[in-house]
Amino acid sequence: MNCLECAGECCKRLAIDIDEPEDEEDLEDLKWYLYHKWVSVYRDEEGDWCVQFETKCKHLNEKNLCKIYEKRPPVCKKYPAEKCEMNNDNDCTEYFQDIKDVDRYIEKMKKEGKLVNGKIKK
Repeated sequence: MNCLECAGECCKRLAIDIDEPEDEEDLEDLKWYLYHKWVSVYRDEEGDWCVQFETKCKHLNEKNLCKIYEKRPPVCKKYPAEKCEMNNDNDCTEYFQDIKDVDRYIEKMKKEGKLVNGKIKK
């Protein structure tokens, strides 16, 4: 699918890389992001951790097309259609939408022996 066939999905959210949690305290800190509306945290298929803000670009028109397409920033120009979620079946390996998701993840990590004495084993 090319950008003109899409509903501007990549322009309706913003994801920023965050540091990979190293211990239980770092995992607990993820909750702070989730206390905010329209925010989630995920780990992608490459192992990168991100915080995602569900917020539409102010330059999308009513048809979800870019109003500043010819003058859009380099980050938009460089984003390859192949990486677009509409063209990609890759799922996040972890996805957190509320604090209960973080609590479940912490318990899972402990049960699997990946979180011991507050530290995440690599």
